Amino acid sequence: MSGNSMLYFAPLITGLLFPVTFIITYTISVSADTIKPLFSYISDTGAYPPASGVFTLLLSIASLALAVVVFIRYKQIEEFFREQNSKVNKIFNIVGLFLGLAAALGTDMVGSFQETHSYTGHFTGAFMAFLGGGLYLIMQSYFTFKMVPLFASKVLAWARLFMGIMVCILFLICFGVGTVSIRQYRENGGPDPTRWEKKYGAWELHIISVSTEWMMAAFLDLYILSFIPEFKKIAMDELKFTLVELRKVAGNNNNNINKNEVVVMHRIEQRSRDIEDDV
Repeated sequence: MSGNSMLYFAPLITGLLFPVTFIITYTISVSADTIKPLFSYISDTGAYPPASGVFTLLLSIASLALAVVVFIRYKQIEEFFREQNSKVNKIFNIVGLFLGLAAALGTDMVGSFQETHSYTGHFTGAFMAFLGGGLYLIMQSYFTFKMVPLFASKVLAWARLFMGIMVCILFLICFGVGTVSIRQYRENGGPDPTRWEKKYGAWELHIISVSTEWMMAAFLDLYILSFIPEFKKIAMDELKFTLVELRKVAGNNNNNINKNEVVVMHRIEQRSRDIEDDV
């Protein structure tokens, strides 16, 4: 590694984007009177225009930032265990990568498919984001314990494990109670559930479901922010590009080049020492 690491900006930006997104969409929706000020789901804040457009845009950016964090974490773990040649850790790291990317994709789906227009797409995304995210946190907690004391403390490892378990438990409560509350609400003739009216019942269940969803989001966000100190200790050392050209040769006169041979035309290597030499 060389130079100061700027990779910590990835979890910092990601951890800020999510709350900023929800604050903006909540403010817009309440001002436009499309949701109730209290006990609205996160998805409700971006269900209707004009907040829906902002919700989609910002969550798409946040999901991309989350995918970057997931990839950096994957490479960090890969490098940490490079000399150990442990198949178990290698498999776990790949599984963690897929869980993290699934959570990022699910987040993007939540923003792209509003619950009022595409119920199946929206809740499939929510399932991937929260359950996939919770399992990802638990997987990363395992690696955090393995990386004590070089990259983390035992306190941080236990805190991460606690947050990961809580996200999974809260997910089960949120979706289980939420499903029951919405069914009862509709059976009682309740109108649009994004503007839940207490007189149609299931109010207590609704509060539990909404509260657990916001708690899940908070734990996920805190976990992402906890990567900041670790990412300050890692850096990309080099970046290589290879440009190739598919050259077709008419005849066999040139014995050095075969037909349809891929010929390397240029090779660009960007290294820290090259930059220093240029200076």
